[in-house]
Amino acid sequence: TAQVPVKTLVEEMVGRPLDRMVPEIEASLGEKLLEVENISSPDGTFKNVSFSVRQGEVLGIAGIVGAGRTELVRAIAGADPISSGVIRIEGKPVRLAHPSDAIDQGIVLVPEDRKAQGLILPQTIADNIAQTNYDQIAPKGWINPKAVERFARVAIERFGVKGRPEQRVN
Repeated sequence: TAQVPVKTLVEEMVGRPLDRMVPEIEASLGEKLLEVENISSPDGTFKNVSFSVRQGEVLGIAGIVGAGRTELVRAIAGADPISSGVIRIEGKPVRLAHPSDAIDQGIVLVPEDRKAQGLILPQTIADNIAQTNYDQIAPKGWINPKAVERFARVAIERFGVKGRPEQRVN
């Protein structure tokens, strides 16, 4: 088995040619949407990290536990501070001191542990959906429960959420 190429081994395991499983896709990459240049965390969890992401590109960040990948992503999403470096959105430097700053720039963090970090369990599905959408639901600052419910119903349908707006998340 040591002499069998990996591709042949996988094809024998799945019963068909490998190119049918993972077809080659031509990707045309657009402009740089996100540039991260030499950013570092105040506590040294990550240092001098640089990369860019173009339109049509997918970036994965990997590493062992404790390598700083979570903190890096949280910093790019405005949830954790950076001590140095620059983040650019479509070529323009941005300051992301708070998650709302990142959201305003089109950056949204989907946390690793969505149950613990992405939801407020004792609240309803509608309240959880409304949390980051008050600018649309209550543009003048007054929260109308009926508007929250209407907004939630549309979002539940659109995103395929299981449940009703009035159900508690937990």
